[in-house]
Amino acid sequence: MYEVGITGTVACQYPRLGSRFTVYISEKPNTKKEYRPIAKSTGIFWQKFHLHTILSQWIAHKHLYVKFFFQCSRRPSRCMQMIIKPIPPHMIYRRGLKGTCLRTTQF
Repeated sequence: MYEVGITGTVACQYPRLGSRFTVYISEKPNTKKEYRPIAKSTGIFWQKFHLHTILSQWIAHKHLYVKFFFQCSRRPSRCMQMIIKPIPPHMIYRRGLKGTCLRTTQF
């Protein structure tokens, strides 16, 4: 079993169309629409969010990505903006190892 946690704050200077964003943890870097993400959370701009998950079916390390979906622009648009960042492998911990604690990756 492995576990990963992410915490951070999403900033937006022009939150005209809404003040919410969505965060996913995913194995797929190129997928624009997630039907079955590993973990999902929503939040409000300028407020801290926390996302934690335990992965029980992993045998070996895989690459994980954090995806942010939001609307933040000067001009009104129906398009969602997306930012994808890889989660460093040293931030994915094997659960139950003596002396380790969950550290969260901060973006």
